Amino acid sequence: MAAAASAGSLPASQEYYYADATSHSVSAFAANYATLGGPGSIGYPLTQPFVEENAANGRWCWVQYFEKGVMEYHSEEIGANQYQLASLGVWRFSQKYPNGAPNAK
Repeated sequence: MAAAASAGSLPASQEYYYADATSHSVSAFAANYATLGGPGSIGYPLTQPFVEENAANGRWCWVQYFEKGVMEYHSEEIGANQYQLASLGVWRFSQKYPNGAPNAK
């Protein structure tokens, strides 16, 4: 539970979207999801929000995975920087090649 505590509280939202296609909802990230174009731009939600460690900086933050990206909530940031969008391609690449890209041919 230390991880969740260090990630801070996920803000409540007045907006709510439910995706029949994946049986997941978007609430805390709903305003940014709509601003970014919703399912047309970042796809349907694949998870509910949960706390995850950022591999780049070791900090914990709230995340929600979508078909084309990951939305992150950073409670330690101020204003517009609290919500950030991460690329799933970068995440998958770092999983597949943890020591960097192999030599290209």
